[in-house]
Amino acid sequence: MGIAFHIPSSVEPLTFDDDFTGTNGDPWNTVKWDILSGSPEIQSNKGRQEVPGGGGGAQNVRAYHNYILPAGEFDIQADWDIVSNNPNGDYWIVTFMIYAQAGTATPPYDQFYFQLSRLYSQGAHRLRVSRYDGDPLQGGYQETANTATSGKFRFTRTASNNLHGFWDVGGGWVEYWDTMWGTPATFEVQLRAQNGNGNGEVVVDWDNLISV
Repeated sequence: MGIAFHIPSSVEPLTFDDDFTGTNGDPWNTVKWDILSGSPEIQSNKGRQEVPGGGGGAQNVRAYHNYILPAGEFDIQADWDIVSNNPNGDYWIVTFMIYAQAGTATPPYDQFYFQLSRLYSQGAHRLRVSRYDGDPLQGGYQETANTATSGKFRFTRTASNNLHGFWDVGGGWVEYWDTMWGTPATFEVQLRAQNGNGNGEVVVDWDNLISV
């Protein structure tokens, strides 16, 4: 499993945006990301996550961006491009995720997270939107068949703290499931790639991570 945490720097001001510019093979910007394990790297000015194939069970590559999205409005977006996927009867999933910092949401629902994902599961390619708010009875997801190999994910929060998740796979922004709960929590952002047992290598490129 590879995990990347961002450590704020007193030398370079921390911003949310990352266009992953760099030399091929370089690690991700060490001001924005601190790699604990795994080796996310720059390829063609994009942030690449590679999850090996083969047996041995599921594997993850995760990148946590520690620019904290404050209470109130935000609008964040990221481009994704599935460079390589070779499903072989198991699953893989690529996810753009926001996760509430502990103690910042309204109790008892203080474990909010929301996910937008492109995945292969049970023999089908899909897009999925997921939510969890600390109560297993309230969590859930909706998904739709889709074979897009590139697109955009987006989260927004209004001044009244209502969250919304969108994807764009060629026809403009779509809010597939408008049931995300409102919360004033502060959020961390995660980019994640996961590969199931027995698949070939899964490679995803991220780009244009922005706050607008």
